Amino acid sequence: MTEGRQNFQSALTVGVWMAVALISAWVIWSRLVLTVDLAYFLPAPSTEQERVLMDRLGQGPGSQLLFIAVHGSGETELRDRSSRLKTALVESGLFSSVTNGQEEISKQSIPPVVWRYRFLLDELDWSVEGLHESLQERLADLAVLSGADMSELIAADPFLASISTMEQLGGSELSAQLVWIGTDDGAAYLIAESKAPAFDVDGQSRVIGFIRDAARDAGDEQVDVHGVGAYSVSLKTVIRGEARYRSILATIAIMLVLLVAYRRWSLVILAAVPLLLGGLVGLAVVALMFGTVHGITLAFGFTLFGVAVDYPLHLFSHSRDQTPGRAIRLIWPTLRLGAISTFIAYLAIAVSGSRGLAQLGSLSAIGVIVALYSTRSLLPILMGRALAGAGDTAVEPDRNLPTVVPKYRHSIWLTALVVGAVGVTLQSERWSNDLSSLTPLPAETLKKDHELRTALGAPDIRYLIAMRAASQEQALQMTEHLQTRLGQAIDDGLIDQARLVTSILPSARTQQRRRVMIPDASELQTRMKRALIDTPFRSGAFSAFATDAAVSKQLALITADDFQDSLLASFVASHFYFDGTDWVSLAMLHGLTDPDQLSAWLANEVPEATLVDLKAASESLVLSYRSRIHTVLFVAFGMIAALLFWRLGLGPRLLWVLGTLVGAIATTIAINALLLEQLSIFNLIALVLVAGLGLDYALFMSRSESQSIDVAQTHHAIRVCAASTLVAFFILAFSSVPILASIGITVATGVFLNFFLAWLGSTR
Repeated sequence: MTEGRQNFQSALTVGVWMAVALISAWVIWSRLVLTVDLAYFLPAPSTEQERVLMDRLGQGPGSQLLFIAVHGSGETELRDRSSRLKTALVESGLFSSVTNGQEEISKQSIPPVVWRYRFLLDELDWSVEGLHESLQERLADLAVLSGADMSELIAADPFLASISTMEQLGGSELSAQLVWIGTDDGAAYLIAESKAPAFDVDGQSRVIGFIRDAARDAGDEQVDVHGVGAYSVSLKTVIRGEARYRSILATIAIMLVLLVAYRRWSLVILAAVPLLLGGLVGLAVVALMFGTVHGITLAFGFTLFGVAVDYPLHLFSHSRDQTPGRAIRLIWPTLRLGAISTFIAYLAIAVSGSRGLAQLGSLSAIGVIVALYSTRSLLPILMGRALAGAGDTAVEPDRNLPTVVPKYRHSIWLTALVVGAVGVTLQSERWSNDLSSLTPLPAETLKKDHELRTALGAPDIRYLIAMRAASQEQALQMTEHLQTRLGQAIDDGLIDQARLVTSILPSARTQQRRRVMIPDASELQTRMKRALIDTPFRSGAFSAFATDAAVSKQLALITADDFQDSLLASFVASHFYFDGTDWVSLAMLHGLTDPDQLSAWLANEVPEATLVDLKAASESLVLSYRSRIHTVLFVAFGMIAALLFWRLGLGPRLLWVLGTLVGAIATTIAINALLLEQLSIFNLIALVLVAGLGLDYALFMSRSESQSIDVAQTHHAIRVCAASTLVAFFILAFSSVPILASIGITVATGVFLNFFLAWLGSTR
């Protein structure tokens, strides 16, 4: 081939890769959207309880609540700051409701949709006796709560139907203090329900930012905000900060390792080229496939295919006595075999059953292949002849050299079996089946959230009752029947309270019945005159009541759509929704002490209803999820073993490679079980990276012994690969994000063991 043709092909190769990088960067810039939604890393549900769990995750009752702690030096100052902050939040329009324990009963405090439909939302006695009894009760109310607001409310609603409706939406009893003030921490508390969904991170960022600005205006510079939305914002910030900080540290550490190993800045820079190309192409493909990409996918994906940094290092080390072109041809069969095996493992992650893992596996698998082929085609061109330590006269390996049996093969297998058995036994006790194990939030944060919800009477949504029906009307009628029967459950002491959507959204049948019960204008006027006898109320005091009652007889029936853009929109959406197939109605329970007893009671009284234990559902979901990942990875390992058998044949080299791999993984499992209190699915996935690295080390170490021509270069490459990977994950092990820290510990341990066993088994 002429020199001119070689130069043309080299220029064409460089141009193609530059075009690929530019196109990928444009796709990422135009299509990539990040999220931190926990549901991305959960599998498809298989039971009714799991379906409810997945439907409500991040959207259920209480998910949009924010718990705000305002600090001050005294009770008077706390009350003032709490009131000022509440006023600012209410006026912002960002919240459905804001509560601080200082609530006033008035017409203005009632959502307009409830006020408009109040006579259709409650069972009212329109008889003379019923009207008279209500008027007598209002006299007692006025004796306690006198004022213009209360008088106006009673004049338009002597039944106080609107208040009764709103009371049915309340949870457990809240503090009787005028302003909630903690006795232990000297803080005043507020509960704000944001209009933005809990996992709308941009919306929640605006909400949290406004709260902090308003708190500063009220005099508190250190306001605390808890809740799912606040954690989403914090998580995004922490992940972004950790990714930037740890990446910079890891990059510096790796550069120092490479500089010591190769003493050329040009090689240090070139080592990043395959990794950068793999990341760009992988992320671009994932953005095109999924659109929205999880932050953990971004952070962990680049970590997973970091194994690809080994590819240029092998090339650099073997180019010390070869030209880059000859060196890549020399190591290509082994390099390709290791990369394809790693590719299979990452594809297994991609089909493990969740969007998050599908993204993670796809990004890593694509990144590995792109890094492999860019190392093969691009790096030798960029390195050039000037970086080669020898000319084209280097000797090609003799393919007929006899294979040398590696040392300690049987010892490695025995170690793998013994340590593996111990590790699996220990690890089975460490696996967490809690959904919190899949969130990067610290345990202290989750504990604080639970304490605040309990102290401030927010919904505890572990237990709920679910019913589903084919139509909206059928679901509402079933819910009304459940609501009636739950009254008996409350009387029997099975629960303290239940909240159902029919409190504000009755079925059409019920609304029609209640509308018929409202007297005509003239009849109502007659009844009111008789009901006012023996009361101090003026005869014309209830004209607004008569007018609104007449309007109610003409109102169109209320539907779920009437609550859109109202303060109660989130309540309706969290208790009543369409899941794509059926209408689902949920009853939130308070004060449940014996779930088994209530479940048995429901089976007899309301068999169409199901008691859902969200904690049990989450544990079942995570357990089945982990079992599926185990199965998929086991199949992938079998495929990798078959691939190695096909390429290496059944002999000492194959047995040693597999023994080294199994031994390293088994020992890593055992050490992780001892070092970490709990293990999550992410630790299991980290073991895939450990396997990929171990396979790379074992293949190259066994290759050098069988070909015996580039032993020193191979050992040099393995040392540099292990050192660079070890320092990167050692840095990650000190991350403040629990998931990332446990991944760092897992991989750092595995890298050391992989290197040690591969080195132990080699013979000179």
